[in-house]
Amino acid sequence: MDSDTLSQGDELRDPRFLTSANKIFSLQFFSPGTSKNRYVGIFYQSLDTRHTDCHPVWVANRNNPLPDASGILMITDSVEVNPDGSINRTLWQSFDFPTDTILPGMKLGINFRTGHKWSLTSWVSDDVPASGSLTLSGDPNGSSQLIMWWQRNPYWISGLWQYGRFDNSPWLTNVYGLDYSYISNENESYLTYSVDYHEKIVKLSINTTGWISVTGVAGVTDFNLCPFSATSTAGCVNWMLPECRNSKHQFIGSRGFAYGHSYTFNKNYNMSIFDCGLECEHNCSCIAYASIFENGTGCKIWTNDTTFTFSETLIGENVYIFQTENASVSIIHTGRDTAKKGWILPVASAGGALLVLSFLLFCILRRFRTKAAEEVLLHTIRTREKCSTADDIENDMSQAWELWIEGRALELMDTTLERTNQENEVTRTITVGLLCVQDSAADRPSMSDVFPC
Repeated sequence: MDSDTLSQGDELRDPRFLTSANKIFSLQFFSPGTSKNRYVGIFYQSLDTRHTDCHPVWVANRNNPLPDASGILMITDSVEVNPDGSINRTLWQSFDFPTDTILPGMKLGINFRTGHKWSLTSWVSDDVPASGSLTLSGDPNGSSQLIMWWQRNPYWISGLWQYGRFDNSPWLTNVYGLDYSYISNENESYLTYSVDYHEKIVKLSINTTGWISVTGVAGVTDFNLCPFSATSTAGCVNWMLPECRNSKHQFIGSRGFAYGHSYTFNKNYNMSIFDCGLECEHNCSCIAYASIFENGTGCKIWTNDTTFTFSETLIGENVYIFQTENASVSIIHTGRDTAKKGWILPVASAGGALLVLSFLLFCILRRFRTKAAEEVLLHTIRTREKCSTADDIENDMSQAWELWIEGRALELMDTTLERTNQENEVTRTITVGLLCVQDSAADRPSMSDVFPC
C-alpha cells in the first residue's frame, strides 16, 4: 500500500504496510527473530544500512501476538474517530505509549494531571516483544529523576536533574550530540531530547538485560547501568545479596555446549535471561545459568553439587558462567582466548580438533532438524526483507557464497575486528558456516578449504 494513511473502511493486510510521507517511518507486520508470531510495529527507515537491525521502535500488540500471517489492521465501523473532519487535534498517538524505545521529541516521565506515565518497558527477549520485568519511568513522587524498576522494585535511580544532567548518569548527556531537556512543573515531569541537525536518527532503548542503548548513524552505544560490582553511588539500589557473592564475582556469558545435569527453575515464557540471572545470583550453589527455550525465555541453572563442563564454541547456546578463584567449572575453549579466567581443561590442539567436532555435531543435529531449520531460515530472510531498505541485498546467503567464491570473504567481517589480526580465524569460521548451508556438495566448500595442507 503506497500510502501513509489508513481510513475507516480500509484494510491493511499482512504483509502490506504503510509508509510515512517523508519515507522515514513504516507501519508493518513483522516476526522478531525466530518467532512465528506476527506483530504490528513502526520501523525507523533512515538508519545507516550498515547498522540496521530490524528492531521496531514501537509495537502495537506486544502482549497479544497473532499466530500467523492472516492479520488485518482496520478501523471498525463501530468507532467514530472523526466522522466529519471537524476535530483538528490529535486524539491518540503512539508517541504517548512507547514500548522499549523513545525517539527525539518523545517524553519519558509522568503527567500528574492525568496520571499517564511515559515509560519504557523491556522486551522479554529479542524474540519476544511482550512486556518484560524492567521499566524505566519518572519518579512517582515528583522529583526530577528517572527510576528503573524490576518487578515494581527500584533497580536503578538516575539521580536528580541538575545543571543539564543527572547526578548518577553524566554519560546520558554526552553521546551523539543529544540535547536533553527536563521539564518539571505542577502538571508534568519528563525527560525529552532533540538531536543536532547532522544526525539522521538517534533512538534510546532499554534492552532485555537492563542496559540502555543509544543508536545513531555511528552505531550502537550500550550502557550497563548496574554491573555486578556496582554500588549505590552509581545509582544502583543495593539489594541484599548472600554472603557468598561479592563485587569481585561476576557471570560471564559464553556461547557453546553445556554438559551436566541442570535444574529447571522456571518454565515461564515470560521469564527473561535477566530474571534468570537474578535468581542465580541469589542462589549460592548456582554456578551457571541459561534460557530454556530457543526464544530466550525460561530459566535453567547448574549448581556446584553437579558435574558441569562447558565447551566454548562458535555455535550452541548462550550460557552465563560464574567466574571466581574457587569456581569448579571445567571450560573447554575452541578458537577463543585461552587466557580467559576460569578452570580450563587442557587439550592438545584443542582449537582445530574441537572446531571439527563442533562442526560435525552441528551438521548431525542439522540433519535431524532439516525441516525446522528451513522454516527458521525462510522466516529469517522474510523478516530481514521486511525490515530492510530497497538498497539492501535480497539474499544474504547468496552474497556470502559469491564473496567466498571470489576470494572476498573478509568483506563479511565486522569492522570492529579489522585491527584484531584475526583474518584467518574469521575466514575459517565463514568457511565452516558455508559447509552446512547447502545440501549439495557441489555448492559448498570442502574440508580442505577449512584445513589446507
